[in-house]
Amino acid sequence: MSDSLPFVKLDGIKLNPELIEVFEPTKALPVKISEKGMKLVEKFSGVSRTGNTLFLELGTGRVNTPEPILTACDSISVTLIAKALNQDCEYISFFL
Repeated sequence: MSDSLPFVKLDGIKLNPELIEVFEPTKALPVKISEKGMKLVEKFSGVSRTGNTLFLELGTGRVNTPEPILTACDSISVTLIAKALNQDCEYISFFL
């Protein structure tokens, strides 16, 4: 008797019954910063990093992005939000 589970194919992806949903990939702008920079981003955004990475979610434009996120990103570079939005990014991924 086999312990393997039956698979179902959906849009070319083999799905195990334990898999609930496959999401569309998101686009993130990777930004390498210093430890001091990471602390600034954490302080202004109110978001804590996980390990050496911190993700900040952007709105569909600068006016739709929460003020703490704007302040945090502007503390690193005033052009960071514009660069991410111009590349249709949904997140900025800060890492050490």
